[in-house]
Amino acid sequence: MSAYTAIAFAPVQGFIEKSRKLRDLFGASLILSYLSYKLVKQAEKSGLDVISPGSPNIQKGMPNRILLKGEGEFSRNDVTNTLQKSWQEILNECRVWIEREVPPKEQYFWQQE
Repeated sequence: MSAYTAIAFAPVQGFIEKSRKLRDLFGASLILSYLSYKLVKQAEKSGLDVISPGSPNIQKGMPNRILLKGEGEFSRNDVTNTLQKSWQEILNECRVWIEREVPPKEQYFWQQE
């Protein structure tokens, strides 16, 4: 008997709805696709087969619903950690780009208060 794991993360609709311009919608879609892609890659590292999406090597347009098959371990905690780590990668990349490309009128503050 095979074990299946279904992963879906939200609120995708609310995240997309915040888009006011087409470029915002495109950017939101890229972010969500990247997060899904990272989940798929981590699941594959855990020894699971990706059933859906059908083309897990294509990052753009990756859905937020993932179906995995196999006896490997991929817990809710693994999913949460993967999403948080991937989100941190996005934030770090954005911070580096801003610091490199946008001239500072004032000093940047990146830590939460």
